Amino acid sequence: MAVGGRLEIRKTSDAETPLTDEDAAPLRCMDVWEHAYSLDARNGRAKHIAAFINHVINWEFANQSLCRP
Repeated sequence: MAVGGRLEIRKTSDAETPLTDEDAAPLRCMDVWEHAYSLDARNGRAKHIAAFINHVINWEFANQSLCRP
């Protein structure tokens, strides 16, 4: 997430989303609540995260989003 020209990783809780923060520009958001991966990853959070990073994120788009003025 870009905040004031700086990149940061932000953790939210209680179903909060960085998409509603007017001072931030989320580049990628990943849901790691159990409901997000319990069926596909057989309750394996690490497997879910690895699949998300390696197969879901469009890194070129994320880079373009970060580099936008």
